[in-house]
This record gives sequence, C-alpha cells and structure tokens, in this order.
Amino acid sequence: MSSIEWTDETWNPVVGCSRVSPGCEHCYAEGVAHRGLSKRHKGLTVLRSGGKGPRWTGEVRTVPEALDKPLRRRKPTTYFVNSMSDLFHPKVPREFVAACFGVMAGAPQHTFQVLTKRPEEAREWFAWIKGQREDDVGRAGAWAWDRSGASLHCRVEATRQAGWSIANGLRIQLSWPLPNVWIGVSVEDQRRADDRIPVLLELPAAVRFLSVEPLLESVNLTPWLPSLDWVIVGGESGPGARPCSVAWLREVVDQCHAADVPVFVKQLGAKPISRSEADFLATAGLDAKGGNWEAWPEDLRVREMPEPEP
Repeated sequence: MSSIEWTDETWNPVVGCSRVSPGCEHCYAEGVAHRGLSKRHKGLTVLRSGGKGPRWTGEVRTVPEALDKPLRRRKPTTYFVNSMSDLFHPKVPREFVAACFGVMAGAPQHTFQVLTKRPEEAREWFAWIKGQREDDVGRAGAWAWDRSGASLHCRVEATRQAGWSIANGLRIQLSWPLPNVWIGVSVEDQRRADDRIPVLLELPAAVRFLSVEPLLESVNLTPWLPSLDWVIVGGESGPGARPCSVAWLREVVDQCHAADVPVFVKQLGAKPISRSEADFLATAGLDAKGGNWEAWPEDLRVREMPEPEP
C-alpha cells in the first residue's frame, strides 16, 4: 500500500533520475533512495553527497525483474508508475518504455498513472513507437509490429535475462490511448505550466492530469483546464520545504471548480502561509507535511478523482 494519497501502489521498473526544474529541489524520491534504494539495487549509485543533502547522480537503471509486478496481481489496483524515476527520462531505452506500456496493456484490470517532468521526451517516444517496425524493435526478441506501425503485438518468451521479459506467452495489442493509462505532468510554477501543459495535451491518454506540487507560486491553469481531466495540488514537505500560500492553493481549487475539473488537494505543505512568509498558519493539528485535512480550511478539504469514460 502506498503512502501517496492519490494512488494504491507504486511500480518502479526504473530507478534513478536527474533534476530538471525548481520542483526537483527537495525531491522526496532522493530521500527514499538515500534510505536504502541503492542497497536493493546493487551496483546502482543513484546519489551523491552534497552540502544540501543527497542528490541524484543522473544514473538511471532499468529493473526488468520488476516488469511483471502488475501482472501478478489480479485485484484491480491503481499504480503510480515510477515514483523513483521518470519513465520518459532520456536515459531509459525506448524499447524498455515499450515493455512498460506492454505490461500496462496486458493488465487492463489496473489503472496506471504515468507522471513526467519531460513531456517533450514523451512526445518523441510516441512518435517513435508509431513509426517502428519489427526490424527496429524485434532485436529484443519480444516485439512484433504490424505493417502500419499503428499497433504493437507483444510475444514475450521467457527471456528475462535478455532484457525486456514480461510474462510467458503474453500477447497484447496496443492502440492509443490505452484506456487504463493516465498521463500527467508536474507543474510547480507558471513557467512550467506554460511549457509542459501544451505538450501534455498532444499525448494520447485516457486521462490527462497535472500534479501541481510542490506549488511554489500562484499559477493560472484556466487556459488548459477544458482539455484536462484531473488536477492534484499541494505544498512542499520535507527538510527545507519552501512556503506555500493557502491563497495559491485556493486559486487552483477555484479554477478547477469553475471549469468542472476534479481536483485533489493532497497537502498544505510543511510551511503553509496565509498572507506572507511571516504569517504562517497555526500548526495545531497539522502533521509534518500539512496532510491532516481535518485541520485545513474547510473549502480546501477537496479530494476528487476523475471518472474516465468507459
């Protein structure tokens, strides 16, 4: 069971990452990695020491043995894909991303939430996958393509050692968008909203969503909300957390409600403020990340989920 409020489980077929924007400054995954990830994946040096704590080295490793995790679970489950990395990190081989999507297609009972800070890489991957043929991807021994390049057939033998094993005898067909795959982008400020959301809207997804966390300033999402299906919003937690104004959170909630888009307020953050950095909210009843919603202003106690079309 995941501690992330908006999902059931995490699935990490990739580990390791690198920083790309201000939202990465206090990356929670670096802290998780520091507490033992490299021990579970021997030979992977994902962190380096620094004056501000552990940092990603930029090394990324695929974990083929983790690929079949969702296939071994029959109970319908919502999976957050790669909480410890970014599926569209440029160092993740495109064939391995295809293997991950093959698993998602092969487990239609589950819902998969793919969140990225690299929507341009995602756009390039979808363009690449559309144009592939058997000779291009078939070298892994697991993939076959129809002549149009529009669909993928996955015939996986017991070849885990070769790299992209999923499950014996699995045969699936991909067509876009996959009905059980949600794709979202992280947005921490207006610049990242302006840069990432338009690219997200180009990607094929059953649900397109935003993770507006950590929210670092006031953001206007109104231009894109008619084309979005869900918004998560929250302040920053952890050591060195930056302040988050309750007014910024309220703006996001109000924008979503005006556009009839479900919104999920995850947390107020470790340093919620009402007017200025000198005017912190009373912390009575709040936990270390501002996640105890019974202590929140009543209008922010909103945790809505999208309802994908059948």
